[in-house]
Amino acid sequence: TLLLRNDKARFYRIMTWITLVANAAMFLMGPFLFTGTLSRVSSVVSGAIVAGAVVIHFIQTRENRAVRIPLLPFFGLLSIQWCVLGYYWVAVLPLVFAFLASVADRKFVVTVNTNGVVYPSFPERRLRWEEISNMLVRDGLLTIDLHNNHFYQQLLDEEHNPVNEQEFNDFCRRFLSV
Repeated sequence: TLLLRNDKARFYRIMTWITLVANAAMFLMGPFLFTGTLSRVSSVVSGAIVAGAVVIHFIQTRENRAVRIPLLPFFGLLSIQWCVLGYYWVAVLPLVFAFLASVADRKFVVTVNTNGVVYPSFPERRLRWEEISNMLVRDGLLTIDLHNNHFYQQLLDEEHNPVNEQEFNDFCRRFLSV
């Protein structure tokens, strides 16, 4: 298995924080924006919970803790709150964003075995050796060239997953020549 670099992970994490903070701020201003006791109270409670979760997650990230409070469940709370307020179309947005954030923030692992290659696109792409024209790793760059003129090139995360390039390339050449 090869671990690919995810250079955009930090950007996605920041966008997640911004989205949660903006919604939390909106809900904390609920007493001034919404009518009805239930709407006001629930918006303040939801805003406080989400804001607290973001602050705790931010502190855990700054301290570089391995285990952090997950933020994705709080998008569900935002959706529920938007439904309580009667904005059903807005309730879909946090769920869509949570889905996209979870897809983008995952670890990109390329699995190479005797059956072929599993490439971590969305959806996951399974390549048989017969489909691959050439595959190699050179200078930390994975290159997969397919017979149908599609081409994948991605930097490897060698810091967390060192690769013996010669061994890997020999392994691939063995199956490409069959």
